[in-house]
Amino acid sequence: MRKLPRHQLLLEISTPIAKRPSEPLLAAELWHYSALSALGRSLDARGESLLAYPVLEAMTRLVPNDPGSKLRLSDCQKRLGLFAEALDTAYAAVHPEYRADPGPLLAAAELEVITGNRDEARKLLQQVAPYLADAPQRRMMHVAVLVALREWPGAVVVLTAVLLDHPREAYAHMLLARSHLGQSRWQGAFESAIEATRLDFTNARAHEILGHALLGMSLQEQVWLAFEAATLARPQWSRPWAKLAMLARQMRKPKKEITRLTERHHALRQEAEARREAWREAVTPGAGEV
Repeated sequence: MRKLPRHQLLLEISTPIAKRPSEPLLAAELWHYSALSALGRSLDARGESLLAYPVLEAMTRLVPNDPGSKLRLSDCQKRLGLFAEALDTAYAAVHPEYRADPGPLLAAAELEVITGNRDEARKLLQQVAPYLADAPQRRMMHVAVLVALREWPGAVVVLTAVLLDHPREAYAHMLLARSHLGQSRWQGAFESAIEATRLDFTNARAHEILGHALLGMSLQEQVWLAFEAATLARPQWSRPWAKLAMLARQMRKPKKEITRLTERHHALRQEAEARREAWREAVTPGAGEV
C-alpha cells in the first residue's frame, strides 16, 4: 500500500465526498471538514495558496451552503491570479439565509474592480451599505473595495475606526498609509507607513509606500533605503526593483548598477508570469492544452 503525506491522504478521502445543499454532514464527514479547515488555515498562513486550493475546494463540496468556505476559496483563487474564477466563487457564496452578511458581495465588489467593472462594484457597495454598520468583522473587506476604487477619503474613515479598535494591526496602518498617499498627504503616509513597518518589518508593501511618501517629501536618499528594504522583505517581488532602477537613473548612479537593477526587475517579472501560468495549469484542467 502506497504511503501518502497526511494532508494528501486527507484530500484523497475527502475529494469524492460531495453533499447536496440540504444534506447534513455525518459525524465522520464533520471530522473531515474540521480537519480540512485547519489544514487550509495552516497552508494559508504559510502562503501555500496552490496547496490550499484543493483543500478549500473539498470544503465547499462538503458544505455547499457555507459562505465562509466559498469566501476562503475565492480569496485563494484571487491570490493565484484566477480573478474570473474568484469572482464566480464570491457570487456563489451569496446565500439568502445570510443576507445580512455583506462579506460575499464585498469580495465580489473588489473582484469586479480588478476585472475592470468599476460601476458594478459601486452598485454592490450600495447594495451592502445598510448592513455594514452591523458587520464590523467585514470592515477590512470594505476597505479593500474602497482602496481598489481609489476612494481614499472613505477608506481613511473606515481604517481610522478599525485602528481605534485594533491599534497594532500593521495591515490597517499600511492601507491607511496608501490612502494618504493617494491624496498626496505625504506626512500622513510617512507616519502610517513607519508604524506599519515598525509593527511588521517584513511588510514589503509598507516599505514601498514609505518610499513613495519620502519621494513626495523630496528625501531621495531615504527613498532608496525604503525601496531597498522592500526588496529585502520580499526578494521575489519585481516592483521595488523597478523603483530602484528608476531612482538610480535619477541619482545618476553608474550604468552598471542601473543595468543590474533593470535586469533583476525583468527577470523577476518573467518568473512571476511563469509562476502564474503554472498555477493556472495546476488548478484548471486542460488549461495548458492547445
